[in-house]
Amino acid sequence: MKPETYEILNDPELIAIRDDYFRRMQDVYDGCNNGQPAFVLSGLTPPCDVPEGASLEEEMHLGFDAMASEAHLMRDDRIFRQVASGASGHGLGWEDDFFPLPAEPDPVTKLRRIAEPVGCLEMPDLDKCQGWQNMKRSTEIFLEADIKLPLFTAVAMSGPIVEAVSLYGAEKFLLAMLDDPEAARNDLQVLANIAIEMRQWFIDNVPEQQLQGIIHRLRGQPPGYGQIDGCTIQLLGPNHYRELAGPCDDAILSIYPKGGMIHICGYHTHHIPFWREMKSLKVLQLSGDAMTDLAIYHKELRDDQLVFVSPHATMLLPQIMEITQGRRVIIALYPKDLDKIESEIDAYGLVGA
Repeated sequence: MKPETYEILNDPELIAIRDDYFRRMQDVYDGCNNGQPAFVLSGLTPPCDVPEGASLEEEMHLGFDAMASEAHLMRDDRIFRQVASGASGHGLGWEDDFFPLPAEPDPVTKLRRIAEPVGCLEMPDLDKCQGWQNMKRSTEIFLEADIKLPLFTAVAMSGPIVEAVSLYGAEKFLLAMLDDPEAARNDLQVLANIAIEMRQWFIDNVPEQQLQGIIHRLRGQPPGYGQIDGCTIQLLGPNHYRELAGPCDDAILSIYPKGGMIHICGYHTHHIPFWREMKSLKVLQLSGDAMTDLAIYHKELRDDQLVFVSPHATMLLPQIMEITQGRRVIIALYPKDLDKIESEIDAYGLVGA
């Protein structure tokens, strides 16, 4: 880490800017953002070239220098442009150490799937997983660097149903949910328990003010919230989600002090009744075709639930503003859309005006 990096990533002025944006974002979560402009998020992801053969320590410290090079962009009074580090497996995942995946991919699908019947998963010993140990060590390197400005992204393990479909294949696992629900329940619970153990480690070790549940760029949240990926949920009927997968998602988000977010893409409106009852669910992050149903989510979710949205071919910024009026919404933008803020967001005036 360069000498100037430490100073930049502990700049009290930048930390105050970050915390003020967190306060304003929490106002949106709490429904108290009347009189404020619609909240815009666009996290910074500076490029970082890591040479082949670099150690985990070198990888992390190069990332710190890259963050410092763009930290000045946080001095923006309209857009929350935070910097973040994150847990690294240093080229290793955890699936091979946890589950009985074949060494070679299927010749047809080119994917490695579990050959055993659904229901075979058992809780692994996480301490024997080198990828997970690398993630923990990368977190310790971050903490040892004593840099207070960057957010820190924990391991992004998807929701249990997403992981199960990835491990077994969609057809095999979804049919098991119909034919042998107890076997499916076993595997979903094992996957949930792994996620909870991993996430609890981050909660216990990373300062709450810096911990994030997922890549911060379009999904950064105020302190105290977690996140799960839930794209595969759209494949389930409402009863199977309610009875099998949904309680696992609820258990994961419930370990966070304030609950959290589920990321969805595709068509999920049939799960709104369950999500309304799910006290731990505070946010749906809509991506891709899920944006088509923004008006439904915004109307039918609880008053204390909100949505994260990004412009999509079927839902442009003016439509987003017309539907939400800046209430119960975080507008997450890619850099290519930042020049539209004045004409397509702020033209609607302050929230509640």
